Amino acid sequence: MAEITASLVKELRERTGAGMMDCKKALTEANGDIELAIENMRKSGAIKAAKKAGNVAADGVIKTKIDGNYGIILEVNCQTDFVAKDAGFQAFADKVLDAAVAGKITDVDVLKAQFEEERVALVAKIGENINIRRVASLEATFWVLTSTVRASVFWLRLKALTKSWLNSWQCTLLQASLSSLSRKTCLLKW
Repeated sequence: MAEITASLVKELRERTGAGMMDCKKALTEANGDIELAIENMRKSGAIKAAKKAGNVAADGVIKTKIDGNYGIILEVNCQTDFVAKDAGFQAFADKVLDAAVAGKITDVDVLKAQFEEERVALVAKIGENINIRRVASLEATFWVLTSTVRASVFWLRLKALTKSWLNSWQCTLLQASLSSLSRKTCLLKW
C-alpha cells in the first residue's frame, strides 16, 4: 500500500476541487495512484449527480447576452440561492450562455447534451442538482437590442429604427417564475 502524503492530497484537491477527506479517501482506494483516483472520483460524481437528479432545482440565475443584432436569454437552475451565487455555478452559466450565443443554439436539449459532463462534475462538487432549464433567442434586422437585469425584474427591450418608430408601441409581457421571485421579460416595439 502506497503512503498517502499531504502533498498528494493537495495535488488531487487542486486538480479536482473536491474536499480534502474525499481526496484522501479516493487516493487510499486508488492505492496512491492520482490518475486512478481522479477517474474513480469522476465515476462517483456521476452517481451523485444521478441521485441528485430527482431533487427540485427551483432557484438559479437568468443570464442574457447580446451580440450585435442577436440576443439570448438563458435560465440555469439549482436548489438554493446560496449555490446560485457560487462562483463555480456562475461560471458554468456564463460558459453555457457563451456557447449558446456563439452557436446560436436555441434548443435546450442540445445545450444539455453539450454540457452534461461539466454539469455532472459541478453537481458532484457542489452537492446540488443543476439544470439548464430554458433558452430563447431574438434576432432582428432593424432593431437595437438592450438588456438590463435589476433586482427581481429582468427587461429585454427592443427599439425599432424605422420611420414610424414613434407612431405606436406594443408591449408583450412574458412571465417566467424563478423560485419565489417573479421575473418579467418585456419586449417593446415602437
